[in-house]
Amino acid sequence: ARAITALPVASQAVASMAGGQSFAILSRAVVRISRATEGTRHSTLLAEASGLARMVAGGCLSAADVRTVLATVAEQIGTPPEEAQSIIDWALNRAPAPTLGGIDQ
Repeated sequence: ARAITALPVASQAVASMAGGQSFAILSRAVVRISRATEGTRHSTLLAEASGLARMVAGGCLSAADVRTVLATVAEQIGTPPEEAQSIIDWALNRAPAPTLGGIDQ
């Protein structure tokens, strides 16, 4: 089993945020990406980046923190850095606008 060291990066990324929910969500994303098998890594990274992009849009995480953490774990599982950054950027750039009570702001 490979050692994944992105969790300390995730911890640092959300250390200044209130509450642990953001850290927990980011940590779960790191674990799911780290467990992705060959042939599912691209789709797993995309799915996790897309989910976290909604949290960025809602102000719960910063785009810079998400980029750093996901790029770190993607590199650790063998995704080329350019490919990982492309996937992460694609997801972050397509995040839905935040809504308030289901009403677009």
